[in-house]
Amino acid sequence: MDRLSGWLWRYRGRVFLGFLSLLVVDGAGLLVPLVIRSAINRLAKGEGGVLTSGLYIVALAAIVMLFRFLWRFFLIGSARQIERDLRSKLYGHLLRLSASFYNEHKTGDLMAHATNDIDAVSRACGFGVLTIADPLFMIPVA
Repeated sequence: MDRLSGWLWRYRGRVFLGFLSLLVVDGAGLLVPLVIRSAINRLAKGEGGVLTSGLYIVALAAIVMLFRFLWRFFLIGSARQIERDLRSKLYGHLLRLSASFYNEHKTGDLMAHATNDIDAVSRACGFGVLTIADPLFMIPVA
């Protein structure tokens, strides 16, 4: 995990903006039931205002849409950049190895590391971080 956090630290600005966008998405999502409750209470009192509540919900949906794009752009984008950096580092390392190394190791194993393992790290940096961070905000607030 230490090595993974080091890679995430390189892109801390983008990761921070992704988390911030995620908080906005979660917060806006939590406001929708409150708007609905308010509309129901106003209707029960005979005050009306359903159209206004509907417009609030549409505005919240637009906010969720925009900030969901942003958290995906920043968090998943950071994961893709980490993936690119890891591939470049691996490729540079493979270029420096001697020919005898390639005689001893199967090409398929090397390709598996270059694709599957780095893809797994990318997923951990993107959706894995998201899966950990999202409940940390939603559980206490909800």
